Amino acid sequence: MCGVFGFISTHPMEDARQILQKGIDLQKHRGPDGDGIYISPNRNVGLAHMRLSIIDLTVDASQPMVDDETGVVISYNGEIYNYIELRSQIGGQFKTHSDTEVILKAYLR
Repeated sequence: MCGVFGFISTHPMEDARQILQKGIDLQKHRGPDGDGIYISPNRNVGLAHMRLSIIDLTVDASQPMVDDETGVVISYNGEIYNYIELRSQIGGQFKTHSDTEVILKAYLR
């Protein structure tokens, strides 16, 4: 099971990376296959993700996942069982074979 950690603040968090790294360190056992950090440009939002790879094992499917065109970010723990069917219904270009990207594209659609 992946681990997800984050914060939302009313002011820029200068120590955002350190806070998120602490979250990763505390939950490392939940995602032994990798980790990632996202910090918004204004430093008011931070996400950390500890990854347990199940579907797409490549680095391209790492989280937090950011849509290149819109900047929308997703970090979640779950599995979408019908993601292949949904992917074909959504259409368009996909960079990964992950269910995470399917959720992100469906949200944007």
